[in-house]
Amino acid sequence: MKNLLLTTALIAAGTAGTAMAETAAHAGFTTEAAAEQIHASDFIGMRVYAAETGDVTESEGAGTEWEDIGEINDVIMNRSGQIETVLVDIGGFLGLGERQVGVSLDQVKFVSDSSTDDAEDFFLVLNADPATLQDAPEFTAGDMEDQAAADINEMEKDAAEATASAEASIEEAGDDVAAATATAVDNTEAALDEAGDDIAAAADKANAEMEEAGDDMAAAADEAGEDVADAAENTGEAIENTADIAAAEINEETNEMQRETAEMANDSDMAPFPGTPVEQDYLTAENLDGARVYDAQDKWVGEISELIVTEEGQITDAIIDVGGFLGIGEKPVALKLTDLQILRQDGGDDVRIYTAMAEEELEAMPEFEGK
Repeated sequence: MKNLLLTTALIAAGTAGTAMAETAAHAGFTTEAAAEQIHASDFIGMRVYAAETGDVTESEGAGTEWEDIGEINDVIMNRSGQIETVLVDIGGFLGLGERQVGVSLDQVKFVSDSSTDDAEDFFLVLNADPATLQDAPEFTAGDMEDQAAADINEMEKDAAEATASAEASIEEAGDDVAAATATAVDNTEAALDEAGDDIAAAADKANAEMEEAGDDMAAAADEAGEDVADAAENTGEAIENTADIAAAEINEETNEMQRETAEMANDSDMAPFPGTPVEQDYLTAENLDGARVYDAQDKWVGEISELIVTEEGQITDAIIDVGGFLGIGEKPVALKLTDLQILRQDGGDDVRIYTAMAEEELEAMPEFEGK
């Protein structure tokens, strides 16, 4: 009897205790898919049957009581890679009159087809009454759009607060510079006043000595002149030292303001592409398949061709085709999802996927061998 190890996930990666690294030639990379894995690109578009199956896991061909209700259109996953909802197009004829419903993951049954020799043949069966599905509410993305808008508003609020804080810091630094300059000017004026008083006292003393003794008049005058020169020199040095101190204080305040500005710029975690992480409903196999991947210098290094997801519904790896020319000679390599950054352009719709690895490093990785 054949066993298909797919019961609770849309895209399986073997049993829960099996790590994909066991098939890899190098630690941290995946070079081939396990026998029980299913590619997301193969899953989209599969026909879906509806029946109250209970615990049925195997059937010889499609059950007579099953009803073909439509096909898989897409899957919705959260930012952690967990699959939350399966979107099914039901009703209509040749695509006309169809409507889309979202069902939870635990309603999807993978029923092995024992009528063939291929152990991987299976049916997708929704464990539900077909009549119930006809009355099911239609799926809309309104809630996710509202949440995305709320997230954007919150980020804009945080950015505004950071800008206000930076402006306040710059204004405070400017006030400190002005205060330091005013203090330096006051100190210089006081030093000049004190020097002037010393000069006046020396002159008065010289005049008194000149009146007392005629012979000593010249010497007293010379001495007074030397005192005046020394006082002037000392005054000049005091002014120069005071100016140096003021300049040093201004430079220190300016350097501190520049350091704070640099720290705020570093805290913003700027990417080479001015954007923000994509909204939750963008993370679907339909959007990620074929998406271009860029390195840290905004150079196009390849595109995503497949996604690997665990049986719990979490994306673990993205298969990227690198090298080649016009699609010829490309080499698929596997990267962990945590090594990729998915950004939407600020103020636009352009979405880019980034990796820290250069094209040469990607081409040197072991080739991923799918099934």
